[in-house]
Amino acid sequence: MLLAMLIIHSTVFIATADAQKGKRHRKKHRTHKVYRHKLINEPTVIAGGVQKGTASYYAKSWTGRKTANGDRLHHDSLTCAHRTHKFGTLLKVKHVGNGKEVIVRVNDRGPYGRGRIVDLSWGAAKALGMISQGVAKVEVEVFDPKRASKSVLPVDSVGP
Repeated sequence: MLLAMLIIHSTVFIATADAQKGKRHRKKHRTHKVYRHKLINEPTVIAGGVQKGTASYYAKSWTGRKTANGDRLHHDSLTCAHRTHKFGTLLKVKHVGNGKEVIVRVNDRGPYGRGRIVDLSWGAAKALGMISQGVAKVEVEVFDPKRASKSVLPVDSVGP
C-alpha cells in the first residue's frame, strides 16, 4: 500500500485598519495543511514499457469540444488522452478482460482520476468492447508502425 503526502502551502493576506494612522496594511500569514491520500489502483509500468491500469472514455456528448492540442474531439475517431506521451504518439491499448486491441493517437491531456492511465474516445472504447462497463483494465504501450504489419493499422490513426 502506497501513501502519499501532499503539503499545500497557502498564503492568506489579512487587511487590518490601523486606527491611529487611518492607514491600511497587510499582514502575511502562512497556514500549512497536510493531507494524506491513499492511492488506490495506481498505474504501474511493467517490463517493456507497458503501462497497466484503468481506462475510461469520453461520452458522445463531448463531440466538438477542443482537446489540449487544439483538435476537435469526434466520438468516432480513434484518439485518447494521456498524461505524459507527446501529442501524435500512437499507443496500442489492450483490454485485459477480453484481449481486444486498438491503436489510438494521443491528442489530449488527462485523465485526472486516480488510477486512470488513459481516456479513450467513444469509438476506441467501442472497439475495445468497454462501452457497457464504463471503465476497464488495460495495458498501454507505445506503438511503432515501422515494426507492425500494415494490416494491423487502422485507417484513420496514421497521418500522411
